Amino acid sequence: MNKVSANLYELSHNYSDKHIDNYGRHISYILFRLLYLAFILALVSSSANTVSAQHKIDPEAWVEMRKMLWKKGPAPTIEEDIATLAGPDFKRAGPRLIDHGSEALPAIHAAIRSPEIEPRHAQKLLQLLRYIGDESSVPVVLELLGRDEKFLLRRDALLVLAYLPSTEEAASFIIHLANDDNEKWFTRRMAFTWFGFHRDPRGRRYAEPLRAEPDLEKQAAGLYLLARLGDTSVLEPITQLLIAPPGKFT
Repeated sequence: MNKVSANLYELSHNYSDKHIDNYGRHISYILFRLLYLAFILALVSSSANTVSAQHKIDPEAWVEMRKMLWKKGPAPTIEEDIATLAGPDFKRAGPRLIDHGSEALPAIHAAIRSPEIEPRHAQKLLQLLRYIGDESSVPVVLELLGRDEKFLLRRDALLVLAYLPSTEEAASFIIHLANDDNEKWFTRRMAFTWFGFHRDPRGRRYAEPLRAEPDLEKQAAGLYLLARLGDTSVLEPITQLLIAPPGKFT
């Protein structure tokens, strides 16, 4: 290779390295911006109470920030947004209703109590009760559980009940559910979730029998409940359960 060719090769090689390096930085910058945008969108979609607890942001200020993403023009009424939840635009209606907080609850409660409510619509309304998290929703969820035996909706309602504040009325229902051997396991297990979420010691009587069950899922439910009640003796069996191959834990 003569001197001219060598110089050209070195120049092209250096240019290529610089070009690739610049290209890499450019791609990294784009990826960072995309990830940042995804983070902001996820944060904005969170409920005001969740953001307040995690990031120490005043809930009222967060609601006002979220309103900037709303469509321009007159805001829909609470009743209109509740109706919208049944259709394809529910992703916008849900956050708006959460932002209304307890103000939206009377209309949401009335919709859930309606005999004409469709299961999918009720599921979305139940999630609003979960995010708003007001004790006044407990009787509404219990009414729904008392009249509805649909598997998916029943399980969702039981999970929402676990997220809502603990009341004696809810505890009475949960104890009855935990004692009902005719209840399907996939919904009966939510009783033990309720005891665990609220660290209610009345659940301890169910935990040890569950722990002794041959079924791994029932064992896990018992161990979870004992762990939530502060029983440190479950640390070792929980560790074994996590590291054991499927079906091998004893």
